[in-house]
Amino acid sequence: MFSEELYRRIRDNYTDDELDFPDEECAALLREMRDEMGPFYSYNIYELRNDHEAMTGNSNGTGTGYPAGYEAAFAEWVDQVAVRKALNIDEIYPKDWAWDESRMDPATGDEAAEWYPFGHEIWLRDGPDKGHADPRHNPQDHPHWDAAQRAVDMRPLYRELAQRLRVVIYSGDVDAQVPPPGSERWVRGLGLAEEERWRPWVVGGVVAGGVTAYDVPDAVDGAGISFVTLRGAGHGVPQHRPQATLAMLGAMVAGEPLPRLLPSQGRL
Repeated sequence: MFSEELYRRIRDNYTDDELDFPDEECAALLREMRDEMGPFYSYNIYELRNDHEAMTGNSNGTGTGYPAGYEAAFAEWVDQVAVRKALNIDEIYPKDWAWDESRMDPATGDEAAEWYPFGHEIWLRDGPDKGHADPRHNPQDHPHWDAAQRAVDMRPLYRELAQRLRVVIYSGDVDAQVPPPGSERWVRGLGLAEEERWRPWVVGGVVAGGVTAYDVPDAVDGAGISFVTLRGAGHGVPQHRPQATLAMLGAMVAGEPLPRLLPSQGRL
C-alpha cells in the first residue's frame, strides 16, 4: 500500500513504542506513509471506500454489497433502548459512545496533524471517562484511561489461560486496524515453541486462511493456543467470512484442528 523504501525508513529508525507515540520526525514519516497510501478503508483494505466515507455514509457504493455507512447504522441500532436492554449493554458497559469526527477534514477524512497521523479517536460521552480516550489529552481528567492501564502486558495472563483453555487468536488478513503481522508478533511474544508450523486450513475445499499451533507447557488435555488468519476478512471477521468463522469456532469448541488441505486438492 506504500513504498518499500519508506517502509524501511520507518522500521529501521523507530520501535513499535515510538510509532505508537511518535515524535515530530516520526509523525512526519507516518504522514508521508498516509499520503502514499491515499484514502482507504482501514477495517477492510479491499472495500472501495475510505474511513471517512464509511463513518459518514458519503459513498455511492462500496463494491462489496454492504451499504456505505454501516458503522453509523450500527451505532444508531445499538443505541436503541430495546437493543441495549436485550444485550445487557447498560449492565456490562453503562456508557454511550460515538466515533469522533471533529478532527477529520470533511473533504478527505484525514486526521488533524497534531494528533495521531492515522486512525480515529473514540469519545466516551458519559461516565468518568467523558472526553478523549487518549491519555495525552488532559490525563488528570481521565484516570480510567491512564497510560499505565492501557499499556498493561496481557501475555502472562494468556500463557496461564492457554494451560487450562483452548485459546485462538485470529485476524482477518485484509484488516489494517489489527493486521495479522502484529497479531502474530504478539503471539510469538508469548515465548512458546511451535507445535505445528504455519499451514493452510480449508472450508469447503477452499483455503480459508492459515494457522500455527503452539506448544504450551503443563497444559491440560485439549488446552493450548493457536494463531489463525482468515483470508479476505476485514476487522469484523464474521461479517466478511461467516462460513469460515463458523468453521473456526466450531473446531475450537469441539477441540479439533482446523480442516486440512487434502492431497487430492493439489499442491499450493
